Amino acid sequence: MPGLEGHSPESFISYVLETLNDPSIVWDGAFRNQLSDTAQWLLLVCASLPDRCNVTAVLKACSALIGAGHFRPGEFVGALRILEGTFTTVTRFGEDAILSLKSPALRDYLIAHLESDRATLERVISSAVFFDQWSTLFRIIETRPDVGMAVERELAKAIRRTFRAPAAGWSGDRTPTSVELFDRAQTVAKSAVTLASLVPVASELMRQLASEVDRSTLTAAVGLCQAAVRATPLREDAERLGTTVLDWSIENADSSEALDAIIELADIFGLDARVDWAEVTRRAEQVMSEEVDSLGYSEDSSEVSSGIDRLERVANKFDLDTMELEDLREHLAMLEYRDESGEDRSDYSYDSTRRSDLSDAKMDELFNGLGQSDR
Repeated sequence: MPGLEGHSPESFISYVLETLNDPSIVWDGAFRNQLSDTAQWLLLVCASLPDRCNVTAVLKACSALIGAGHFRPGEFVGALRILEGTFTTVTRFGEDAILSLKSPALRDYLIAHLESDRATLERVISSAVFFDQWSTLFRIIETRPDVGMAVERELAKAIRRTFRAPAAGWSGDRTPTSVELFDRAQTVAKSAVTLASLVPVASELMRQLASEVDRSTLTAAVGLCQAAVRATPLREDAERLGTTVLDWSIENADSSEALDAIIELADIFGLDARVDWAEVTRRAEQVMSEEVDSLGYSEDSSEVSSGIDRLERVANKFDLDTMELEDLREHLAMLEYRDESGEDRSDYSYDSTRRSDLSDAKMDELFNGLGQSDR
């Protein structure tokens, strides 16, 4: 075992206590002295990837890091065999082989190794092939103000290079959706608050995504505007994107998501003058009625819950009657009871014209089960 040679009984006890307080002592000896270069690079790549990652994604990232001209897949497989059980775990899920590091302490050690070795850190960043990698690498740079502009420039290049790349998770070959692209851009915008070198990158991404605003991306687009406006240098870009999203929402104000976007963006950027509030109010009344009925037939408790939240904001903004939402809240309570208890609800059907198809006694029983005896 590394580090035990030459210890007296007394010093061995001190060594054990020190190791318990700092597990990196054991990891460091094994990492530096027992592993091949390929195995070391494989572990460092794993540290930059999500906790559970498709083995094919790790293979791709290792190939980019080591270099196509020097990387040998056979060595990669050999390194996997050596690391399995001690440093890593591979689990089979259907056709996916998922690789994870053996312990959080090992990940902490590998992150600390990258923090202390600027050249290795820059190499890992410059070879990144997945967007997932840069968020881990950003956290390292964020804690190292002395990391240098060269590393920061490599990080910016990595974001641009991997922004539309597949995710490195279980399905490594899946192209990111437009919603996921907005979420990625939001992450970059938030990071630009603390790392100014990312401001130009966030600005570019926001301009790219302006053309992808539609019904499916609306909520994510508003989230990106909210994140970007907090970074002062991005406010102009945030307002430009916000105006695009607002105009789309006004033109397509036939859903609570669109109405919610109008409310939020007009408030953030002071764009009330762009909104015909009388017309939007008329549409809000129609949307309120249609979505209450639609959500009443939904069997997805999270969908109903988020729908109620949106409709409440719409109702409060436009001073609409919220009585219909009481029926939806009872519907949500029934769904949550079903999710928690697993009880079959085939005898229950929602009807917006009645409070419930169930008797008051049955309702009391259900609400007592949820810890909500007062309705």
